[in-house]
Amino acid sequence: MNYYALIYHVVDDFVARRAAHRPEHLRLAREAHARGELVLAGALDEPVDQALLVFRAANRSVVERFARADPYVTSGLVARWVVRPWSVKIGNLQEVEPMSGDAKDTRATVIPTLRYRDAAAAIDWLCKAFGFERLLVVPAEGGTIAHAQLVFGNGMIMLGSARDDEYGRLVKPPKDPGDSNTQSPYIVVQDADRHYARAVAAGATIVMDLKDEDYGGRGYSCRDPEGHVWNFGTYDPWAPAKPS
Repeated sequence: MNYYALIYHVVDDFVARRAAHRPEHLRLAREAHARGELVLAGALDEPVDQALLVFRAANRSVVERFARADPYVTSGLVARWVVRPWSVKIGNLQEVEPMSGDAKDTRATVIPTLRYRDAAAAIDWLCKAFGFERLLVVPAEGGTIAHAQLVFGNGMIMLGSARDDEYGRLVKPPKDPGDSNTQSPYIVVQDADRHYARAVAAGATIVMDLKDEDYGGRGYSCRDPEGHVWNFGTYDPWAPAKPS
């Protein structure tokens, strides 16, 4: 994989005009981020005359395709743009290389999958309570959901409506909201207390209360309305160990 800098030279009244195009721009950016292509993005400040978007991709055509589709570009908010190869020598972008073996070089290689009796309501609740964002939702007949992809940072879950199909006979929602689960995701958050308060306000059932862990970090566990167990905490197993 290579790194590329996409540099936007924006028009003088960019800040005043961007509001109408910002939602679509952010949608494209989040999709590129979820695919593992867009690493960092933002406008340079004081003055706001340029924006920098850093990509990690096989070739520059990925970056050029993004720029040509960006409403900031198509609406004339970007006077000109340029793609430059970026030779990263120091920092995590260079250090985090794909592992050998079968794992694909992508944003996240482990994606939990779930089934819900009322998947449409579950999507709304997961976004409200936990902070997930909709990346893709495919509706089906009778108000059901054929498939949905929700993202949280660089992570993703997939879910759909419980139904009697090949996969549905293997994976089912809990029979009762208090039933045991055989799998449950752990999700790294920036502020466990703030996330806990948000989940409780939305009606999450706390099953392991918020606490500091002996191994580091702070977290809690809860159930969603259909009984799936979720774990949230500030412990980051990828972070460098602190010296003792």
